[in-house]
Amino acid sequence: MSAVLSGRTAGANTRPAVVLLHAIATSSALWDPQIEVLAERFHVIALDLPGHGRSAAPPFAGSIEDYAVAVLATLDAMGVERFGVVGLSFGSSIAQAMAVMARERVTSAVLAGGTAYPPPPVQEMWRSRAAGARRDGMGGQVDDILARWFTPAFLVSAKARVDTIRQLVLATPAEGYALAAEAIAGLDNRAILSRIACPTLVVAGEHDVAVPIEALETIARAVPNSHLERVNAAHLMNVEAARQFTDLVGGHLSSTIES
Repeated sequence: MSAVLSGRTAGANTRPAVVLLHAIATSSALWDPQIEVLAERFHVIALDLPGHGRSAAPPFAGSIEDYAVAVLATLDAMGVERFGVVGLSFGSSIAQAMAVMARERVTSAVLAGGTAYPPPPVQEMWRSRAAGARRDGMGGQVDDILARWFTPAFLVSAKARVDTIRQLVLATPAEGYALAAEAIAGLDNRAILSRIACPTLVVAGEHDVAVPIEALETIARAVPNSHLERVNAAHLMNVEAARQFTDLVGGHLSSTIES
């Protein structure tokens, strides 16, 4: 992909565009369970966010809005004018900002497992994680991350899939993770949620300890044209409950997205 951010595309570019934004400490590869299925109906653009995957670390110690600007600049470079956006976790927070910053371009949104505002204790936790990554690297983070992202049963029963995610975490540059963690610590999208105009699906993991379901309910109440769905999974619901998640996302996009 010749653009500001790296990533991958699938599906004919004559179809409506859908942009996939991954969780912190992963990459566009997180979307492997969804890309080919969605590509049957859409032009799928799965991006590596700044400091993740093959995308360079951001030239800023910045905000969620800075990440949104980087995504929008990439879409500009690709000539993508209108699109749906699907964000998971960190990607959801970025998608929230994009849906307001480029509201005339975003025709549909899926906000999954992400928050609009971490309370002060969680802000401090993210700053601590950033410091830990800089000090010890991602090897010191990975076990705790996986324990938050998956249910105990899935960790035992799906070791190969969990190990795939483990490798994504370990491959994430520590500084890229730390900058993203600091952006999450400074996140406050509460004032913009009511300005999201596109049809929006909010998705919560029923067993998510990283972002409790109450945070997703708050988003769904604040976004005017939205509804909430729950999936039987923890945080990385697109992996743990891949079929259910893909069906929900595909159905929402098919009924709402504009070319």
